[in-house]
Amino acid sequence: MDKFMAGSKVNKLKKYLGQVILAACLVVGLLLKIPHSSNAITVPQIMSVESTTPDGAYKVGTMIMISVKFNSAVTVEGSPSIALNSGGTAPYTSGSGTDTLLFTYTPQLGENSTDLDWSAENSLALNGGSIMDSSNASPANLSTALPALGAVKNLVVDTIDPEKPVITLSTTLPTHEVTVSISYPSDTVKMEYQLWGDNRSTYAAPFKLTSNRTISAYAVDTAGNSSETVVGIVNLDTTPPSVQAKIKGSVQATYSNVVKLEMTGQSADVSDMQFSDGNDIWSEWEPYDSFKAYTLPPGAGLKTIYVRVKDAAGNLSEAYPVSITLLSSNEEKNLALYSSMTDYPQVIASYTCCGHGEDDGQRTVNGLFDYSDSAHDRWTNYGGNASDYLIYDLGESKIFNQIKIYLFNDGGGVQLPSSYDVQYWMNNQWIGLPNQVKTPLTSTATSNKAGATKENTLNTVNFNPISTNQIKVTMHKGSAFTGFVELEILLHVTATDTQAAGSVQAAIEALPTELKVGLSDASAVQAARASYDTLSVTQRTLVNNVDKLIALENKILMLQAADQTAAAPVIAAIYNLPNRDAVKLSDSEAIQAARAAFETLTESQKALVTGLDHLIQAETALHEQEAVLTDLSVESAFSNRAGNEVTLKVASPLDISYTLAANLFHIRVDGEELTVAEAYFDYSDLSYQTIKLMLSSPIQANATIVTVDIQRGALRTKLRKLNNLISDRQIITFKSVDVIADDQINIEDIAAIASRSEWHIDVNRDGVFNSDDVKSLLSQIHGITDPNDYTD
Repeated sequence: MDKFMAGSKVNKLKKYLGQVILAACLVVGLLLKIPHSSNAITVPQIMSVESTTPDGAYKVGTMIMISVKFNSAVTVEGSPSIALNSGGTAPYTSGSGTDTLLFTYTPQLGENSTDLDWSAENSLALNGGSIMDSSNASPANLSTALPALGAVKNLVVDTIDPEKPVITLSTTLPTHEVTVSISYPSDTVKMEYQLWGDNRSTYAAPFKLTSNRTISAYAVDTAGNSSETVVGIVNLDTTPPSVQAKIKGSVQATYSNVVKLEMTGQSADVSDMQFSDGNDIWSEWEPYDSFKAYTLPPGAGLKTIYVRVKDAAGNLSEAYPVSITLLSSNEEKNLALYSSMTDYPQVIASYTCCGHGEDDGQRTVNGLFDYSDSAHDRWTNYGGNASDYLIYDLGESKIFNQIKIYLFNDGGGVQLPSSYDVQYWMNNQWIGLPNQVKTPLTSTATSNKAGATKENTLNTVNFNPISTNQIKVTMHKGSAFTGFVELEILLHVTATDTQAAGSVQAAIEALPTELKVGLSDASAVQAARASYDTLSVTQRTLVNNVDKLIALENKILMLQAADQTAAAPVIAAIYNLPNRDAVKLSDSEAIQAARAAFETLTESQKALVTGLDHLIQAETALHEQEAVLTDLSVESAFSNRAGNEVTLKVASPLDISYTLAANLFHIRVDGEELTVAEAYFDYSDLSYQTIKLMLSSPIQANATIVTVDIQRGALRTKLRKLNNLISDRQIITFKSVDVIADDQINIEDIAAIASRSEWHIDVNRDGVFNSDDVKSLLSQIHGITDPNDYTD
């Protein structure tokens, strides 16, 4: 809490004022003592106040002594008191019979004052008692103001505890060491702390702790009030964690360079883990997990993996070693060897010794050969049935032709079986191995008391290759119970197998890569496939690049499909071309497009295109027609009164056996094209120079520009020549000839056209208006059969 002491200048002023008041009181007192008559009575008057308590701040329970001096000795009856501005009172304690009375003030909780004084000028209360002159029993005059206590003393009453200190830790997370900082309120005059169990110390600066402790921090103000903060530090940890590990399934060997580690026996506070191949260079820390897929260093042989962990405080465990043998890929692969990554094989037994798994069937696939009694690295049916079986689930179908069983014989309760059977799962039933041969014919195994080893406990079953995901081994009890230490499943190969498979593998290897293979390699790929298919089942399993062959086959199929896709539209384009005798010059664009599309194909794609002769025939017909092209002029082009028919007359007689195609005539009216519905010869023209075009919609009477385009080959002359393109040939409309505008064409119209140069019509487009044009105009008059009769 803020402190209440006044400044030095204020204190001096208060002292000075107190002296002035005291002098005035003395003067008044002297005047009162001067007798005015011979029988004057002395009335006790308060002359001054004082306190023997030193200036300063005072808390609850301390005593502040206040003395009140009178002008004469007084006698006190009862319990007078003085009310103070702190809210408390100072009761009378002593001094009766003297001129100075003593009052004692003991502050209580909640009573506070920054400058202790009376609550009012006349705060001295008799409370039913009395203060009288000791000599004449005159009551003391208490109506006058008490001299100010604050004028002579600097007393502060403070019953409020300071704010609690704040203890701050550098971290609340688990750690080796923590820094403790304490902040105190501004009115603290004594900053202390205490580690429980130790003495208090003065706080000067942050300090470090390396063990869990409880801390109290104390703040004491000028009045002696104190506050306390308690913090328990529980996050310090210097105890190293622990961990153990093994290869999942306790397997002792592997063909895979990736194994699954299983962490066990770790401390509860483990947070991270890391690994090393040589206990020197460690991996990056990673969050702790019960399992870890770990990649072994390359090369066959014994591998040792080191595991260590740390806790949240950063304490490190000792490195824990885990060993496993990485087997060579050149060895015959034991398909029954447990894989920590796939968790297969899984072994189920019809009976397991002793009821709590000492002789567990899963231990027959861990690659460990320990024949000692104490190891229990085996399966037995000790205490079981006359016949018991184990089922080995491989997880997926595998191809193999040999099984090795390493029997266990302790010479006592577990000895050789009378016999054993091996079956495989096929078509939802157990089937005996095909053509199986057991070696030896009668089960054999040296007792572990006589030095059992892999070699003298081995019993082998050979058979034709099978593909299955499960096998079942049934052991039949002999003179004692039976069991075995390990079981191996192999694909046994001979030198012949290796040679045959190697030849095919080399052929596949010689093929181009998937990226570079093309359709030209199809025959080589097919030959490799044929060679592979001739191999036996055993030999096929030795070809380790058959995936490449399959990939190449798929790539060729894909390329063939792509070629078919590319060739298909070209085949369709050729198929849609007309036969040779039906080819017209108007087919030129389609024929050329088909040829261009064909030429863009690759050679393999071209080989897939059928009907190429059809394209060649069409091209030949087109070339023949282009060879007989000639320029053919149009002498006249008129539309009829209704606008739905156009009559064209050409300069040469036409071959009327030639089929006219309406789509080869394009009529435009003021820029808009009209469809020609029909084109036919005008047989009334015995010169065979005239054709008529019927329009799907009429030419409007107000049309200003009407033209016709005649495509190549639209017309054929009697000399079997085909026309070249005729472009933008003007058609003379009925309205342009009907200059008199009487809705008919007659002699007067022709005469008018001939008589006025602005009406001249160059019908034959030879650049002049002459009799030839007039003849053509006259041919438009109904009833005139020989225009020559009118042109002279």
